[in-house]
Amino acid sequence: MRIGAMWGAQYQGWGAGNGEGAVNISWRKNANVMLFSRTLLIVLAVAVCGVTAQDMQTLLEKAEAGDASAQFNIGLLYEEGWGVPEDDAEAVKWYRKAAETGHVQAQFNLGVMHDTGERVPEDGAEAVKWYRKAAEQGYIPAQFKLGVMYRNGWGVPEDDAEAMKWFRKAAVQGNAIAQCRLGTMYDTGEGVLEDDVAAYAWYSVAVASGNALAQFLFIDGKKGTLTPTQLENSQAMAREILERIQKQKAE
Repeated sequence: MRIGAMWGAQYQGWGAGNGEGAVNISWRKNANVMLFSRTLLIVLAVAVCGVTAQDMQTLLEKAEAGDASAQFNIGLLYEEGWGVPEDDAEAVKWYRKAAETGHVQAQFNLGVMHDTGERVPEDGAEAVKWYRKAAEQGYIPAQFKLGVMYRNGWGVPEDDAEAMKWFRKAAVQGNAIAQCRLGTMYDTGEGVLEDDVAAYAWYSVAVASGNALAQFLFIDGKKGTLTPTQLENSQAMAREILERIQKQKAE
């Protein structure tokens, strides 16, 4: 069995696996919910494909030789106890090895661990460090989480402008939660000038991307506050944003 195929489905973090269209059902401290999707994927992979002792040995040899993907997967195995005894220290060790060589998912997972205090002491500054490394590589869930950290002052001084910057980076790549968050920031003037037209546009984009809560919590009420001209301009803005996102995906 090809190890790469076995472990191709890896944790993508907050929201949907590709960073798009998910409704956020997690809160910052709820590590079990945040890690559920990854664990489910591992369970399904083991059940369908099986993991032999030879697979484990091959993966470990690659990890010890410096293969970042293998190091990341060894971290998963130790964290979950698949094929090896569950060992938090070993999991963190292998995640860190992969993260330090630039493995974006390992960087994000370390960020989540330090953010939630799952398997390591809770440390907001360390969480921000690893979220930033992944975010700067364009990893959408990390961009969103870095925005959350700045918005709430967790591990960094509270900075709405910086939060807006990272939410926007995730939003223009199709992250529906970040899109909705941009809407609320334009709606309330957090980190940006208050703009009802832009707020409604981003709420609309979030709904189109699959965020049902944006419709329920924001769209219906906001629409009634706009003039016909504002509504028309907002709808045009939303269409333009969605077209840019689709074009970017097609490239």
